Amino acid sequence: MAEKELSKDWERIQKKTFTGWINSHLRKKMDKCVEITTDLSDGLKMFKLLEVISGENPFNKFERNPRMKIQKIQNIQLALTFLKNTGIRLVGIGAEDIVDGNLTLILGLIWTIILRFQIQDISEEELSAKEGLLLWVQKKTKPYDNVDVKNFHTSFQDGLAFCALIHAHRPDLIDYKSLTKANKKENLQLAFSIAEKHLDVPAILDPDDIVSIPKPDERSIMTYVAALYHVFATSRKAETAAKNIANLLDFAQEAEQLQVDYSNRAQQLAAWIKNATVRMEDRNFSNSLEGIQTDISEFQKFKTHEKEGRGREKKELEANYNTLQTKLRVNNRPAFKPPAGLLPEDIDKLWVILNQAEKERARLLREELRRQKHLAYCVERFKVKASALEAWVKSKDHFMKSDGVGDSLASVQAKLKNHETFEEDYNYQAHRLTALQTLLKEIVDGKHSEAGWCEDRYKDVSNQHGSGLKQTADKRKNDLEAELKRQKKLQDLLLSFGKKCLEFARIVEDCDDFLTDPISVTTVNAVQSLESKHQEYLKGQHEEAKKAYDALVHLAGEIKQSGRSEKEYSEFSIDDITSKWNNTQKLSDKRKQNLTKETSTQEHNENLRVQFAQKGKSVHDFFTAKHKELSSLSGDLDKQLNTVKHAQTEILGHQSSVEELEDLNRQLEAAEVTDNPHTELTIETIKMDFEGLTQFTAKEIKVLESELIAKKHGGVSSEELNEFKECFDHFDKNKVGKLDRLELNSCLKSLGQDATEADIETLLRDYGIEEGTYEDGTPKRLLSFESFVTYMKNKHSQSDSPHRIKDAFKIMAGEKDFITEAELRSLLPADKVEYLIKRMPKVSGGYDYNAFTESMFK
Repeated sequence: MAEKELSKDWERIQKKTFTGWINSHLRKKMDKCVEITTDLSDGLKMFKLLEVISGENPFNKFERNPRMKIQKIQNIQLALTFLKNTGIRLVGIGAEDIVDGNLTLILGLIWTIILRFQIQDISEEELSAKEGLLLWVQKKTKPYDNVDVKNFHTSFQDGLAFCALIHAHRPDLIDYKSLTKANKKENLQLAFSIAEKHLDVPAILDPDDIVSIPKPDERSIMTYVAALYHVFATSRKAETAAKNIANLLDFAQEAEQLQVDYSNRAQQLAAWIKNATVRMEDRNFSNSLEGIQTDISEFQKFKTHEKEGRGREKKELEANYNTLQTKLRVNNRPAFKPPAGLLPEDIDKLWVILNQAEKERARLLREELRRQKHLAYCVERFKVKASALEAWVKSKDHFMKSDGVGDSLASVQAKLKNHETFEEDYNYQAHRLTALQTLLKEIVDGKHSEAGWCEDRYKDVSNQHGSGLKQTADKRKNDLEAELKRQKKLQDLLLSFGKKCLEFARIVEDCDDFLTDPISVTTVNAVQSLESKHQEYLKGQHEEAKKAYDALVHLAGEIKQSGRSEKEYSEFSIDDITSKWNNTQKLSDKRKQNLTKETSTQEHNENLRVQFAQKGKSVHDFFTAKHKELSSLSGDLDKQLNTVKHAQTEILGHQSSVEELEDLNRQLEAAEVTDNPHTELTIETIKMDFEGLTQFTAKEIKVLESELIAKKHGGVSSEELNEFKECFDHFDKNKVGKLDRLELNSCLKSLGQDATEADIETLLRDYGIEEGTYEDGTPKRLLSFESFVTYMKNKHSQSDSPHRIKDAFKIMAGEKDFITEAELRSLLPADKVEYLIKRMPKVSGGYDYNAFTESMFK
């Protein structure tokens, strides 16, 4: 009995609901259905209903004023025939049943019509339609508290599911957080009244019919939910259009920011290069050896720190430029044109000028270093010669003042003769003074920092030589000539010894002067030149000195045999002479050792130069070739990616070569080798090339991989792919990895795609595969997941064209040729709206989206 009463309740509720549904469509024909069992019996209202919901006008020949039962049956039969032609199978429902007012069959017929035209399915295939609609509701209401939709009856009884559906699409209409499960009737009334007022969905359900029975009528609720679904389908189109616009703007904003970043960084880099070039062209070097060494140190810091960092910046900037151009090219956008003078080629030209200026500065610094070293050498030599000359003057002055005139004729004659020798020596020393003056001139002309001190020193030594010693010498000569009157004879032997000793001392002094000359060379040829001069010295000066020494030894022997001391009229003893000669011998041997050692050093340095030049050229040529190869890539993205990955492996394989060059460079720096005539390459240039190519290949691989993914899935995000997979698997009832026509229709509906039967047929024809036939003999086509994603991808990619973007704007604008700020803000994030307002041309009433779209694709 209770079941019978419940069935009657459902019948009553369905009658009320279906009547409301019929009237929601008949109002478009200015008609109304009051009693469903009688108002449909003549077929006239049925014709109007079918015309509205099908969008067709198939009924031309029918009885327009049926009075007889047979006339009504004929009209109803026309309607049933139309339904059968649309694919609906009517089981157990005849025209006479409708005319006779069979409520149960009439409700069944109306439900079949609702399924066909409202929910896009029929009779035994109801399960697929039901699940598709249910899945759509579940997805939309999932985020909401106290809503867990599992069916189309009890899950809707408290009204929260209806409110959540409306809030999900129009959050401005309902304050969902203020609702509670306890207020069932109020919730239902709120949802129905808002839907009717703001969404134009008639309130075909009665809250009392839902809350008053344990299990509300499923068909009634499905009918109402389907009505909401179709209403929201329109808003989904606007949301989809807004999403397409947002995707376009995301890419446009990213590309625009990349262009601004490139322009700013390129401008800063160009300014730095120009400034650095000016600094490299500065020739105001320090005027001292220590100062020029500091200048060279600062120059090295510039190359290894400041310039190296800017070199990495240059390579990164070039990589960013290529990445940007790749993205623009792959996405069919116009190429980026930087401001004048900021193309990578322009930066390269500035960099070449900087390298040339750097190279010239390096050359001039080396020349200045050599000049300062030479001046330092001249100053040191000046000091040595000045000290030697001063020592000679003081020794002669002291000797002449302290030495007596002799106590015999022989001694006087010897001293007088010795004085003549002194005068010769004095004149010879005047030659040394001239040589000292020549050195001074070179120091002064070279503007050495100690030039003033050298001038004062020269004056002092010159005064001692020219006036002080001259007066002492003149006085001694006068004294000797006076004593000569008393001493007629001098011992020739002692005089000869003294004279030869002085001659020998001069010879030894010249030898020592040559042997103590500093070795300051930077090449093997220069060392070889010094060795050649040393051999010439051994054959010339050294041999002459040895002969003079042998003669003095022989003369000293003769003097000792006579019982006299060889030093009686000489300032040197034979021991003094021997000591001088032994010292000269040691200096000669030491110089030979130093020259041999220097030869080894310079040969080692030269070998390092050659190794660095050869290795550097090989590595640099490889990097240059790779850069050229990678910069000219085009065509198939897979081939480009494979080429770049292979190049990356090759480039990284040269890291050991770069490290070898770094080690060679460290050895050169440790040896203080500042120039390399075999190459213009530097370790900084090679490292910058290596790091730049490494960075470039890594970025290019990332961009190409991203573009391949985007190309494969048409820019579909991972979240969207997951959603596609979830829905696809849900409707793949047989778990065969393919969907048939009905499953595909339900899947699209669950994703909010309002596809028509024609759309489904076209989709299966273009993307599906044929597997057997249906019962009526028509081919049965199925759609795989990959093909489904391809379809969704193409649908998305088509939106990124001028025509599609204009259509999207038009949907958002309500078919107008302009769009208002309010319409933009209702569908797009605030930052996207601000971006558009700044760039869209303003027209009367709003903004010109057509002109804006054209500008985006120029």
